[in-house]
Formats: sequence, C-alpha cells, structure tokens
Amino acid sequence: MKKNLKKILCAVLGVVMLITMVGWTSGDVWSPKPYPQAEETGGFPISPITSKYPKKDYVVAENDKYQLVWIATDCTVDLIEKETGTRWGVTAREEGAPTIDEVTGMPITAKPEVSSTIIIEALNYSTYQIEEYFSSVSAVKNGFVITEEIENGIKIEYYFDDAQIMIPIEFVLREDSVAATVKPTEILEGDSFRVTSVRIASFWCFNSNDDNDSYLFYPSGSGALVSNESVSQAGTKLLSPVYGWDPVMTRDNRETVEKEIRMPVFGAKNRDTATCAIIEQNAESAYIGAKVGATSLGYSGAFASYQVRGFSANYAQTLNNGKTLMQIYAESLCDKPMTVGFYPLTKEDANYSGMAKTYKNYLKKQGQLTEPVKEESNLNVSLIGGVMIDKSFLGIPYSDLVAATTLSDAQNILSDLSKGTNAKISAKLVGFGATGLNYNSYAGGFKINKNLGKLKDLDALANFSKDNNVDLYYEVELIKLKKSSAGFSTFFDTAYNALLKSATVYKYHAATGSGLTNTSYNLLSRPLLIEGAEKFVKKTAKWNLPGVNLGDLSNTAYSDSSTETTDYFVKGKMAEDVTKIAALLSDGKKISSNEANIYAAVVSDFVFDAPTESSHERIFTCDVPFYQMVIKGYIPYSSESMNLAVNPNTQLLKTVESGAGLNYTLINNYYNEFIDYEGYYFYGSCYSDLAEGIKETYNGLKDYYSAIAGQEIVSHTILDTGLRETVFSNGVKAYVNYTDKSIETPTGATAYSGGYVWEKN
Repeated sequence: MKKNLKKILCAVLGVVMLITMVGWTSGDVWSPKPYPQAEETGGFPISPITSKYPKKDYVVAENDKYQLVWIATDCTVDLIEKETGTRWGVTAREEGAPTIDEVTGMPITAKPEVSSTIIIEALNYSTYQIEEYFSSVSAVKNGFVITEEIENGIKIEYYFDDAQIMIPIEFVLREDSVAATVKPTEILEGDSFRVTSVRIASFWCFNSNDDNDSYLFYPSGSGALVSNESVSQAGTKLLSPVYGWDPVMTRDNRETVEKEIRMPVFGAKNRDTATCAIIEQNAESAYIGAKVGATSLGYSGAFASYQVRGFSANYAQTLNNGKTLMQIYAESLCDKPMTVGFYPLTKEDANYSGMAKTYKNYLKKQGQLTEPVKEESNLNVSLIGGVMIDKSFLGIPYSDLVAATTLSDAQNILSDLSKGTNAKISAKLVGFGATGLNYNSYAGGFKINKNLGKLKDLDALANFSKDNNVDLYYEVELIKLKKSSAGFSTFFDTAYNALLKSATVYKYHAATGSGLTNTSYNLLSRPLLIEGAEKFVKKTAKWNLPGVNLGDLSNTAYSDSSTETTDYFVKGKMAEDVTKIAALLSDGKKISSNEANIYAAVVSDFVFDAPTESSHERIFTCDVPFYQMVIKGYIPYSSESMNLAVNPNTQLLKTVESGAGLNYTLINNYYNEFIDYEGYYFYGSCYSDLAEGIKETYNGLKDYYSAIAGQEIVSHTILDTGLRETVFSNGVKAYVNYTDKSIETPTGATAYSGGYVWEKN
C-alpha cells in the first residue's frame, strides 16, 4: 500500500511540472557525483580542473593487425591498420587531403562537430532549454581533458566546463574492433545543467559529401542507404530511437508512418574502406542518427546517441488556444553502460553486405545465432478471430464478439492450403481470446471466446497441424492492460512515464496521424511482465498449444519510471525481459514473433512480418534487405502481408529479393459490423476471394524456395543496370527488376519490368 500511495502522490506532483517548454520531474533514484566547483581567487573564478593528457601522439594499444593511437591535437583516438596504414577514427579525415589552407597558410582544423569525440545535449536550468556542447570546443580547446591508461585502451574524461558536466569514455582495442563505452555512473554534473543525451564519435562512420563511391547505412525497417549529396549549409539530421518510439512517452499525434529500427547497427562506406558500428550494450536506450549533406562540414556521418535521461513528450494548451510540445525529463540518469563497437572493413567487405556479415558474426559469437535452420515455412498466414461489436436488445446496450474466423474455420483454411500447395506452413491465431482483437482482458482473459470455439476445437486444430506440417502459434498480448483483470489493476500496475503518470497508448489514424482515443490502453508495469507470462503459462497449462506468438512484446520496447530502480528507465533491460519470457513460454512449445526487434527474433522459431522496406526518408537513396541478410539461414521468416500491401506485386518482388516466405492475413467471414473496427485486418482478407491466388503464387515460387532452403544470404548488390542481385550461400542468385524496362542479367537471362528471375550456380 505504501508503494501505491507513493505512485499516486508522484503522479499528482508530476502534473504540476507541465509549465515550460522543457521541464523537470521529481522522483530521484540516484544522482550523479558533483562537478568540481570553481575556486574564487582575487574575485575571479579559477577552474579546479588540472589537465592531464599526453601532448604527443602515441600508441595506446596494439595487436597483430591494429594500433590504437592517441591523437594529441584532438584529444581522441584513431585506429590504424598496421600493414597498410589505413586509418579509422573519431575525426573525419581523407587520405591526401590538404592540411594547410592555401590562402592563409594556417593549419586546417576540423569543424567542432566533426572533430568531437563526445557531443552532449543538456538542459539549462536558467532557460529550461536544451543546449548542445561539443567536446572539441567545450573541453579540448580549453584543455579540460584528463586521460588514464586502462587495459588495452584509454579512458578519456571530457570536462564541459561551460556546462559543468564531465563525460568519461573508454576506448578499448579488441582483436577485430574498438569498443567505446560511456558509463553514466561516472558522469559528473554541476548545479546549472543536466545532461540528457551523449553522442558518441559522430564522425567515426563518415564519408565525403558528393562522393559517388560512398554512402551511409541506416537500419530503418529492413535497412536503407543514405545519400551523402550536399543539401545545404546546415544539412539534414535524422535521429530515431533503437527498437522504436517509447510508447510510454505520450504523444497526441504521429507525424509519420515510421519503420522502426529493429537492429542496433549502422555504418558507412567511404570509398575502399567501411565501418560497421554495433551498439553492443544497452541498445534499448540508444538512438541512431545521421548528419548528412552539410556544406559547412563537408562530410556526412552516422552515429549512436545515448539517451541517459528519459522524458515524456506532451502537448499542452497555450494562452492563444494553441498547443506546444513539451519534454519533461526525469531527474535520475540511467545507470547501465552503453558500448558501441566500431569494426573496420576493407576490400570485398567494404560495403553494406560486409556490414551484415559483421553483425551476423557478432550475433554468432554472442550465442544468439546458433544452429542453422533445417526447415523453413514458405507459406504463412495470420488467421483473425473476431472483434467486439456494440449491440442492443430491447434498447439495452451490450457488446458481443462477431467471429471472422472460428477455430473450425481455421482448420478448414489450413486444410485447403495444405492440399493445394503441399507447403510447410506457419499459422498464427490472432484475436481468439475472450474479447478478440479488442484485448479488453489481459492476455485474452486466458480463454477462447465461445463464439470462436471451445478448447476441444483448439485441440482438434492443434492435432491437425501436427499431422499436416503446420506450425501453429497462438498470439498472446502480455503488455497491454485495457481494463483491470487477471489480478492486475489499471490504477496501480501500469507503466509510468517521466512525469510519473500512468501512460496512455492508442492507435493512430492512418490518414491524419491523430490519436484514436477510443482505442486507448495502458502498458503493464515492467516489473510485472514476467509475472504476467507466468500467469499465462499456468492458466493455459491444459491447452493444446503447439506454439505461442509474442504479439507486440516482439516489437515494443517501453520504459517504466514508477519503480525504485533505474533498471527500466529509457526502455532499459527490455531485451533481458523478452529473453526470460520466451524461455518461460517455450517449455514444449515453439515461439514466434512479429516484425521482431533482434532480441525477440533470436529467441524465436519464426518471425512473421519481417520488415521489407524503410520509412522512406528523403535522404534515403534506396532500401536494402539488411535485416534478412543477417538472419537468413538461422531464423525462418515471412515477408509483410501480401494481401494488405499497397502494391501486392511490389511486395512479391521484395519477398523474392529478401528470401522471405509468403505471408497472408486471412478471415473466413466478413460482416458489415467490421467497418466500425479501427484496424485494417478485415479489408481484402476473405479467404474465399484469395484462395486460388495464394496457391498459384506459392506454386510459382516452389522451386525457388526449394533452391534457397536453409541458405544464408552472402551478398546483395544493386547493379549498374538497376537490377538487384541477391546471392545465397549455395550460389543461387535472384534478380529483381523494379524498373519500368526489361533488363538482362549478367548471364543473359531477361528480368522483365516488375518481374524476377533466379539462377542456380
């Protein structure tokens, strides 16, 4: 009860803070150590910081292949390949670039943004505005730098004296990479500023503007290449949260339909070299950004930024009846270190295929990609149960579930597909709980709605699936809490935002982007997630469930500021929670996920709706199937739904290009009442209308799927002709033509406009 009272009081106090453009919230968990205060000498403040760093370049650490070198002029480090002298590092440098200005005769110095190891954003207490500070100006230029040698590396402390903030970073040389680590527990803060984010080595992954043989890789959705074309003096900046927007950070509108970042990896190709950067530790609390096309800098770069303080984005009413967006920050910092690994690439690996190979090898070393897959599902379906509809009887209102697909219907559909294709199928049951797609009861109320069937029907469907090469998954929502149920209260057991208010989440209108308040729900408190999964396992122990689908837990990372620990700040420990829950649910069962963040994908036996495109930002030149290049051969996956795609033929091409299985969303019966449901499941999904087309499409791809079964993607290339070439580990090549003309493959075959061909080795 004491904990609940604290939540209530904190929620009330948090609302009071909604008064400024950028504000503050209470709720201390721990505070950083104080920044050293200036001493008054003769009426003038004298900084107590005594610089302590090498004034000459020297080798900090080395192995058989690389040297980690201290660069005294910038107070940072470079990585040098010993055999060739090839250099990578914090400051963007071009081989052979002039070092002396021809007009002034003075040394050419890099712009502060380009030469800064650390860039911070901090909240100014006096103005309540976020300000940006560069280590090259605020620390290095003033000599406020202290270094310490550590095992195989160096620790650098940057004292941003004008903001009274100290940020430490450690660089450690490893066999194949450099690890850069920021530990929040070692950050120092004064009285006037609070650090909100820390950008790490923003131009380690760089290339020169307008260089045709260079690009950035950005992991939006399936993955995208970023143009380095000059745009303006200021250029364009893109910043996206890893694993998606935190739904606890309330927002009234969704401005864009953004494809979220599912993998914490980015990179840059710079002519004949490249860098793959992997956020190896605490990726949940990171953002990935890109600064491109700025003529004032001359370079474009991709970077990782650590959101060390959580915030809530809220719209508040202004005096002139308008709205203003405010960000209310938490008092406490996260306490988990964030590590970015920078992997140098050369020769044939100096491209996005090499980056995918590097990330795949990293996951293998971490034990997250283990055994190669033995069998893949190439025909996959999501079967939609039903939805609650408002009705009345003799003027008395009530709600009842209208069934789109009963358990018996599901068996009939799967039987017809199996007979017509003889395919290995993965099938997902969606919205079969007590209130269907509405999720009014936690985890579907641990029951099947009577209008959809009984447990004996589920048993019959499960037995049919086992006998007919169908992997059957029951989708369960373990994070949504719309009404108090299953012993969980929407008043006490929900996740809180940085304002210490219970966060309300809802769907957004597809056309306007405005929030649909009638779809609102809360998120279960993070410390209760494991308990929720345990309840589902216990309550469904007698069900015949061959598999469980993780639902939105697969692709939703969220914070919780309601606890007396920082563990869950800024989406912290989400990967750890999902891994534990998957282990709980997988006892004798298979696990599947939907459009999965990588930590959910690696604990899954199948991934539905693997992203096949990016969010199409203006600076993206093209999409690439990076997501699939990483997991193909280890985790079976499907494309996004064919029948719900804007252009089904384009979706088919993306499916072939990425080696994905076909995917369809299906219902057995359509009723006019479905018009009132705020969703897209019921449109163009009737199986009777799609059946023959599904069979025809699959049978046309059957030989291709047989040829690439269990194979990894070893490379992907956009040829000069415009064709896209995907090469599999057994030598099979797929060519996809998105252009408006027919194109010959390198071997002379013809890929017609809007078509594809594939060839054996």
